[in-house]
Amino acid sequence: MQVQAKMYLAEEKKYAGGTKEVVLRAVTRGPENKSWCSATPNGTLSLSISNPPAADYFDVDDESDYLITIEKVRRYVYDDGHGFETDGEGSCRLCSVNEAAHPGTDAYKKLHPEG
Repeated sequence: MQVQAKMYLAEEKKYAGGTKEVVLRAVTRGPENKSWCSATPNGTLSLSISNPPAADYFDVDDESDYLITIEKVRRYVYDDGHGFETDGEGSCRLCSVNEAAHPGTDAYKKLHPEG
């Protein structure tokens, strides 16, 4: 399931080094936003962005609205029973635990022969 919110860029602040802070607020203006406003009458999202192309995507002078999609993502922990999926550097891409410390891997079994 996903939840969506329609927001507008209310504020932007630029900092040294290229970081930009953007503040988005729920849309409330205009008849075209009546259904959005009734479902989300108030809301604020604040982001600090250090990726230049992503920061440039937000321009307060553009006056665009933004559709924000929110989706739950499973949070993995090393002992929840998920399989090891390498990140190519010796750790699990799902939980970031090193292969030798990840239950179920051959490296783990060598260090913990008792099971």
